[in-house]
Amino acid sequence: MGTIQIQNLTFGYPDQETPLLSDLSVAFDASWHLGLVGRNGRGKTTLLHLLMGDLQPSQGTITTDLAFHYFPQPLPAQADAMTVSAVLLAISAAEPWQWQVEMQDLGLPLTILDQPFGTLSGGEQTKVLLAELFSAPAGFALIDEPTNHLDTQGRAQTARYLRQKQGFIVVSHDPGFLNDTTDHTLAIEKKQVALYQGSYGVWHREKTAADEREAAEQGQLKKEIKRLTVAERQRESWSNKTEAKVSASADRGFVSHRAAKMMRKAKNLERRNTTAIADKEALLKNVDEVEPLTVPYTPWREPVVLRANAVTVRLAERQLFQPVSFTLNRGDRLQIQGPNGIGKSSLIHALLGQLPTSAVQGAFQIPQGLNLAYLPQTFADPDKLLEAVGPDALKDQTILYWLHKMGMPRPRFLVPVSHWSMGEKKKLLLAAALQKPGNVLIWDEPTNYLDVDTRNQLLAGVQKSNATMIIIDHDREFTDTVCNRRLALVR
Repeated sequence: MGTIQIQNLTFGYPDQETPLLSDLSVAFDASWHLGLVGRNGRGKTTLLHLLMGDLQPSQGTITTDLAFHYFPQPLPAQADAMTVSAVLLAISAAEPWQWQVEMQDLGLPLTILDQPFGTLSGGEQTKVLLAELFSAPAGFALIDEPTNHLDTQGRAQTARYLRQKQGFIVVSHDPGFLNDTTDHTLAIEKKQVALYQGSYGVWHREKTAADEREAAEQGQLKKEIKRLTVAERQRESWSNKTEAKVSASADRGFVSHRAAKMMRKAKNLERRNTTAIADKEALLKNVDEVEPLTVPYTPWREPVVLRANAVTVRLAERQLFQPVSFTLNRGDRLQIQGPNGIGKSSLIHALLGQLPTSAVQGAFQIPQGLNLAYLPQTFADPDKLLEAVGPDALKDQTILYWLHKMGMPRPRFLVPVSHWSMGEKKKLLLAAALQKPGNVLIWDEPTNYLDVDTRNQLLAGVQKSNATMIIIDHDREFTDTVCNRRLALVR
């Protein structure tokens, strides 16, 4: 097996004031199942693209004898209209039988090879691309957030699949998935990059313990800084009084000599105090501060908000799920459940009027004036993202406020959205949604791409809110905590 040697690597995008990665030196063994973790925007995806050679470091070197393959792969422009088989032929150097073996290992029926790629769910598309990734004749896999869009069964199945593979680097914000698949962890933290032998749980325990030690030390340091500051003010007061005494004294020679000596001593003390205060204030920079996040909404005037009567969706001449009927009451947080590909997002698109009328059977009863606020799940294209949130979104102080609350440092606002991570793009969508409080908040996979801290912010914010919501998400802890009703789709 090969190795990856990174020496003194520094990289920053042209619009950034400070480098995204600075003086990074680390070595990986190609047999490792390495988890790459850190908050959104810390440079995880950038590091993968540096390994691929898509980006060039400002300084430093990457030395390896490996050929890298990246997930998610770039797709042809018309991929949605092409069959799965045609898409794979366009992007893969492997033989068709090789993808088919991998697809079966991932639990995909080979019949989907003849389906249009665009009719597959996000989870099914993920599995197809993972099958192509590992069908490559030779190479080392760089896997960027594979769990997004996968249902609970799909995540467990993908974890079992990856455990059988020889070596890879995987970026994920799913602690359970990382614990199931990785044996080493590279953490890009606020002020350092650290390598751990062990899975996410090992890093999280050590990082939590370090944060708690720093938090305890922080209290002591603040007291010490306060003591030094008080001492400095007392010294200034004494100095001023001494100088006034010198001016008023008759025996100025004796007092001036004594005062000069005391002033020199005071100046030395001042320098030591100033240095001590600066040193102590420079400590404790590796702890991420997470602020509370509110979820605003506008209550609907009636107890019953909307109804669905025997609704189903047909796409590509196929009924996706059995007809469903439900009533959404004010204050409900309804989770739509079902496996990948059953049509959860299609049901939401039908509710929003985004599907042709011929594709929808049954009817929705939606009161006039009801405002449905929608958070979509897909947004990879920067131009389409800015179109969705508004071309002047990054000039909107409210949106920038929400982004900063979700952990984005202000200098990132000056970086083009095309250089943002998927998690940062998701935060922009979320910030735009949060500043438009509708009567019903419809969120399609809100936790996808979000780092653990922001996901926990969102979870706590929804818990404290009385918003009426419809939610699709495969984060079981999130949905079990925030949802009070469930609608299960079946074929």
